[in-house]
Amino acid sequence: MFEQFNLWIMNGINPKTVRIFLTKLSMLGAIGLIFGTGIGKTIDRTSAIEPKPNPENSLFDFANCIKCNIIYPESAQQQGIEGRVEVVFDVDNNGKPINVRLVRSSGYQVLDEALIQQVPNFQLNSTSAGRKDIRLIANFSLQRSQ
Repeated sequence: MFEQFNLWIMNGINPKTVRIFLTKLSMLGAIGLIFGTGIGKTIDRTSAIEPKPNPENSLFDFANCIKCNIIYPESAQQQGIEGRVEVVFDVDNNGKPINVRLVRSSGYQVLDEALIQQVPNFQLNSTSAGRKDIRLIANFSLQRSQ
């Protein structure tokens, strides 16, 4: 993409015009359609159009929890499954987590689904009400004796 950008500038197209054009294309998720992605590469067109979490709202703080238990699924423990799951969720005006979305899978459906199902049961204090795109990372890890 940057080679194309530089080629446009070398051919006399105003860099500001090119940046505006590229910004609008990225908002539409169309950059991959215009520039291609190369052999064997794919792009995630949804990432260009989905809003990014607001950094000031995106940190999950267990201090805001009245009750926020994350339970390691027994079946995963028995099978020795470990992993890191990342979700994003919103909080309604009553402090209840809603719209839980998987951001990064652990690679194990049992762990991913466990967190997605447990977050709506969290009880948060009133300071969390109305927050959007709160990012939570859960590490499911077995304790090993040394």
